[in-house]
Amino acid sequence: MNVEKKKQKELAKMIKAAERSLSYLSDSAKKDFDVQAVQLKDHVFYCGNQQYRKIYMLHPASLGNKSVAFIRTLTDRFEMRFRFTSCAKNNGEKLNAVVFLTVTFGAENYFTVRKDIAEFERILQDEICSYLGITVSPCSVENILTYIHYNCTGEMKEIEQNFILGKGHAENLFKGFHKDVAGLFELNTKYGASFHGKQFWGDTSGLNEFMFSHEGSYFSVVDFQKFGEKDQELYELQLKSHYGLLNDVEKPGLLNLTYLLTVLEKTEEKRDLIRKELIEYFDEKKAFVMPVVGREKDAVQSSLFLGMKDFRSMHIASNEIIGGLLL
Repeated sequence: MNVEKKKQKELAKMIKAAERSLSYLSDSAKKDFDVQAVQLKDHVFYCGNQQYRKIYMLHPASLGNKSVAFIRTLTDRFEMRFRFTSCAKNNGEKLNAVVFLTVTFGAENYFTVRKDIAEFERILQDEICSYLGITVSPCSVENILTYIHYNCTGEMKEIEQNFILGKGHAENLFKGFHKDVAGLFELNTKYGASFHGKQFWGDTSGLNEFMFSHEGSYFSVVDFQKFGEKDQELYELQLKSHYGLLNDVEKPGLLNLTYLLTVLEKTEEKRDLIRKELIEYFDEKKAFVMPVVGREKDAVQSSLFLGMKDFRSMHIASNEIIGGLLL
């Protein structure tokens, strides 16, 4: 056997070993979580179609006014999709928030993506977070499942990693979901409203102030990915053909943005009032944010499940707009 064939055989063995390290979910759990398998040691989720996700926790206090710089650096250095989920609760005295960063990697197999993730984490920690002074740490499978359980039930209870491998667990968390009218729903003992952003014309840096002054549980999702070169060229050609020139804000660094906001309240009356006030608030801030219609359950579950259950409603945005939306 020549050297090249020996290398190929060794590589094939390593790829198979990496694939065997994945624990596959039951058919019902796959459907509930939108996840095919999980690597329990590395805390990586395989979501099918050569897509892998890993979730990190970001400490909001360290982000401060660096959100735009952080977004710009991520999209300058990487091609993958990023999602920030802010889970915030205002109990009438102060707003407490936990922010998660879900990163979606594309790769042919787990052996390849494991190296991609290691390189991403090296650059993230050594070159980005250390420079900006931002604290980001990987979440274990147990951490993720514990927060998903808390988001859905309001009960902080430690959940073991085997929870995701069993049958019907995710569906049980959402068995109390009932759709009311468009954009309104009930989940277990809470009443909720769901919104998605269509367009942002003004400064988004103050858009989260509402959460600091109104009681409730909020789940804010900022999901974005850089345009590929061909996509960007096609978009610019479309703009030129329709309007003759490009908007200076839109020309550099085009990003696909999905913005979701879910609000949970203890009573139906509070939910209806907060929905009315939010719509008026978004209008004042020149933000075209409207209720999710028809896919309420998908949008809400995606938000509360930290992006493991996928949902996208993509619109064009700049780094500044996206940075301002972060809590």
